[in-house]
Amino acid sequence: MRGQKYLLFKTFVPFVLGFLIIGITSFLSLDTMYVKYQNIRTQEINHSIKNIYKNKINDNNKLYKELILNIQKDTNISNAFLQQDRKKLFLLTKDLYKRLNKKFGITHFYFHGLDEKIFLRVHNPKKHSDTINRFTLNNSTLTNKDSYGIEFGISHNLTNRFVSPYYINGKIVGYLELGEEIDYLTPYLSNVLNAEILIAIEKNLINLEKLKLKSNSNIKIKEYRETNDYYIINSTIKYMNKDLVNLIDGYLNLQTTQEKSKSEYQIGVMKLYDIKKNEVGKIIALTNLEKDQMSLAKYQFLLSVFLFMIAFVIISIYYFFLEDVTTKLNESTKELIELSKIDQLTKLYNRRHFNEQLPIELKKSIRNENHVSFLMIDIDSFKLYNDNYGHLKGDIVLEKISKVLLDSLKRSSDIAFRMGGEEFSIFISEEKGKTSAPIIAQKLIDRINKLNIEHKYTKNKKVSVSIGISTKKASQGLDIDTLYKEADIALYEAKNSGKNRLVIYKEKATCK
Repeated sequence: MRGQKYLLFKTFVPFVLGFLIIGITSFLSLDTMYVKYQNIRTQEINHSIKNIYKNKINDNNKLYKELILNIQKDTNISNAFLQQDRKKLFLLTKDLYKRLNKKFGITHFYFHGLDEKIFLRVHNPKKHSDTINRFTLNNSTLTNKDSYGIEFGISHNLTNRFVSPYYINGKIVGYLELGEEIDYLTPYLSNVLNAEILIAIEKNLINLEKLKLKSNSNIKIKEYRETNDYYIINSTIKYMNKDLVNLIDGYLNLQTTQEKSKSEYQIGVMKLYDIKKNEVGKIIALTNLEKDQMSLAKYQFLLSVFLFMIAFVIISIYYFFLEDVTTKLNESTKELIELSKIDQLTKLYNRRHFNEQLPIELKKSIRNENHVSFLMIDIDSFKLYNDNYGHLKGDIVLEKISKVLLDSLKRSSDIAFRMGGEEFSIFISEEKGKTSAPIIAQKLIDRINKLNIEHKYTKNKKVSVSIGISTKKASQGLDIDTLYKEADIALYEAKNSGKNRLVIYKEKATCK
């Protein structure tokens, strides 16, 4: 017994004292670590703003291109433009503009002639036949290619513009332009970053008098706040203190402003550039640090409790190596839990994870008033494939199609599952008013067709898939069973309509 006590004193007590010293040092250094964390967090916010801004602009430009291609396919619109019938062209496009404005936020819709004169502003039909000197239009007429970027208009309103040659029967007859005023980014960035957002534009770049001539801009102008050098064209920040104003005007740098904020919020700043690489303004993001401060106080409290309890804890685990065993057991358990979620062949989430996670994702979408879509995907005539090519090759087909699914889903909110056998599903949650499910589904069908996997026992002689889609606003009362049932009905319709296609459920499923 005395030998055990001596051994305890010689080995355990120094260990405990050393551990206590480390713990106390850690406790005292938490504030310093928190400051370093804030600096790192600031860099992360700045990086996130740049990436999200860039991705959003790129996504919008892809959307504008697709919309313009669809407009060019409309023969009635083409004939009205060729006949130079401005009144008829406006009547054909005014409702289209209203839909684009409501669904996608499009604020500018132009038809330009080959002489670069504006034949029709659909968004402002009374003003036409004038010539504007804009980089995007000039570049498109010079290269006969798409031209896009952030650029001021004649009213000095900063707009993301997309100009594309207007082809009719293979011949360029003019140019089409779509655009969206840049302040649409404010609510989008605020939602994605979970932060307060402010967009400031240099005063010398905005002509308020010209803007006031636009009825839809007059209300905005009355709401403009300003600093010495900037107009705040859009903001979710209700109150701007002196330090924030000085940051906007450049009288304070980011680090000084962050220090003066007394850790109330984390600040991120991104400079705005137009298509000519000229600096035109700033985007500023403020992230509330209340949760971080509460976490710091919580960690300090827990650390204090831990220091008082450390002797008891260490004594309990010292002889039995419980800590080491527990750590290994926890790691093994986490691996098993993770493995239980994944289908080992396809690396997609399995049916078990579908049953556990999808109700959670749906509740989150309902809470955020998002738009949700559920896709049921089935490999066409897969049993025939297995019967004739063998199950090993069938497994290879499953792996290839699963890879296409994973590569096609870019957003973290889009989740793919293997439901069993040759059946897959995808859950998509998007902002209110958006629905990209049909686009994603068609891309999946096209990419799987491009795999060119031989299946001579089908009509098109290669492996293909059919997709059923249920898409609707996430509201109270919506459940997984409803989405599943509707998507399954649409999938059944796709199968009966010839396979290798998508069908969207609408009361009675309709084929695309």
